[in-house]
Amino acid sequence: MKLLDIVALLEDLPDIGLYCGQVGTIVEEYEPGVFEVEFSDTTGRSYAIETLTENKLMLLHYQPGAVKSSCSTDPPQTPPCERGGFKAPLFKGGLGGSGDWGIP
Repeated sequence: MKLLDIVALLEDLPDIGLYCGQVGTIVEEYEPGVFEVEFSDTTGRSYAIETLTENKLMLLHYQPGAVKSSCSTDPPQTPPCERGGFKAPLFKGGLGGSGDWGIP
């Protein structure tokens, strides 16, 4: 991961009001694997800036075939973005649209 990469949060962080699936931008790298991530709404207004480690983030890719898959073929032990048996929607309503983004 590097500066200005788009990432998604892999776990709920309710103490700071961030939840699995929320999308942010890496705005600073403090040391290898430690990043400042800015989370913004669909209008570009920042609502959170947090220091997070790489293991809490997933790099998002928007270009088909731009990279080889780095995703494991083994199913995870605990599915990401699952809260109390409810699988939170990552993206609903599309980019720039309105809808329930799974944010309480």
